[in-house]
Amino acid sequence: MTRVVGAIGALVLATGCATMFEHRSKAVSLQSIPDGAEWELTREGDSSPMEVGVTPATLRLVRGDGYFQPAHYSVRVHKEGYEPETVVFQTSIAANYWFNLLWLPVITLWPPISMLIVDPLTGAMWDPEVPRAVVLRRQPIVPPND
Repeated sequence: MTRVVGAIGALVLATGCATMFEHRSKAVSLQSIPDGAEWELTREGDSSPMEVGVTPATLRLVRGDGYFQPAHYSVRVHKEGYEPETVVFQTSIAANYWFNLLWLPVITLWPPISMLIVDPLTGAMWDPEVPRAVVLRRQPIVPPND
């Protein structure tokens, strides 16, 4: 019986609210106006794209880039006849990260362990914010020189 209680206690202490609800990665929808634009996803610090595709698409973004470090991404969207657009995704702290504080009156060790160890290590404390759609502008038509 004490082993079961100990195992349950270890499981509770090894889980943070953001880790339980947010997971290590986030699926985001990438859309462009017009559809059918090519995109290149790049992680900050990398020189080459980590993924390429055509809109609309679903991207899976890893939330963290180390202890208390969010992952930063940018996407370059381009289509023939339109000006290319590069969008940098902003990252904020996930709302579920703050739910750890709700446990403070119940379990005094859980909030500090999950807020300072579990959620920062898994990266689940971060929430990459992606624009609803990337709008491409038509390239100006330049008349030929005679």
